[in-house]
Amino acid sequence: MNKQKVYNSIHYVLLIVLALGTLLPVFWVILSSFKPQSELFRVPLTFLPQKWTVQNYVNSLQAGNFPVYFSNTVFVAVVSTFITVMVNLMAGYALAKYIFKGRNLIFTIMIATLMIPLQVIMIPIFFLQLKNLGMLNSLWGIIIPPPQQRLLGYFLHVSIW
Repeated sequence: MNKQKVYNSIHYVLLIVLALGTLLPVFWVILSSFKPQSELFRVPLTFLPQKWTVQNYVNSLQAGNFPVYFSNTVFVAVVSTFITVMVNLMAGYALAKYIFKGRNLIFTIMIATLMIPLQVIMIPIFFLQLKNLGMLNSLWGIIIPPPQQRLLGYFLHVSIW
């Protein structure tokens, strides 16, 4: 066995151990969701449930207004993603295919906005857009801000180069 094969074997074993170490808490949470309440805090802890139940999922679905919250989440994610992709598609195409005066300046400004943390512009977005335009407590107040934020600069950078 040559040196490269030994190195690759050690490398893959190490990667598998790290992946299992990373995924173990995820498996623990998933398996614990099928345990009854009394078994969750029992000492000693058990990895597999002794009594399997889906009552935790039933309680979660009944406790809140889950269907409404889930449909709102899907709607916001789909519409916000669609608007972001459409805006970036058009801007990226224009900056990549057309040569015009100020093109490099516009691109540089868009990429420079990636360096501004989102927390810096949250208050101005709140006052200028959400409060003054009447978007408080509405889904559009969540949908509209992402397309005009750092995603624009990132997608433009990826789509142009």
